[in-house]
Formats: sequence, C-alpha cells, structure tokens
Amino acid sequence: MTFEDFEIELWARVREAPEEWRTGQSVFNVIDQVWGVAREVQWDGCDCFYDDTVIPDFILRAWEKIKERYDY
Repeated sequence: MTFEDFEIELWARVREAPEEWRTGQSVFNVIDQVWGVAREVQWDGCDCFYDDTVIPDFILRAWEKIKERYDY
C-alpha cells in the first residue's frame, strides 16, 4: 500500500462516518478501527480527535506507524 492508497481508503471511510462527527473525530476513529494506530499517534502528542487543524500531521504520523506495523 502506498501513502496515496492509504489516503484514498481513509477518506472513503471517513465519508461513511456518522455525520455528527467532526472530521478529526472521523479520521481518528477510522484509523483506530481499521489500522489500530490512532492511540499511539495521540500518545505521541498529535491528536486530531479534538483538533481538526492537525489532521494532515496526524494522517502522516499514522501512516509512519502503519508502515512500521504492517511492513508496507
């Protein structure tokens, strides 16, 4: 999986998230449910669940952890 493939899949799943969720909540929850690394990124100090302005950084940090975990 490339970063581009990851982003395409992520945003497709985010579009299916409940409408009452903010974008950051959706991104966090999808990454947590599908790839299981959202909490690790949060523990590292980047948290888009509460702050939509850090979504791009959160996605990049999540991708780095996903690559490590799944050997992409």
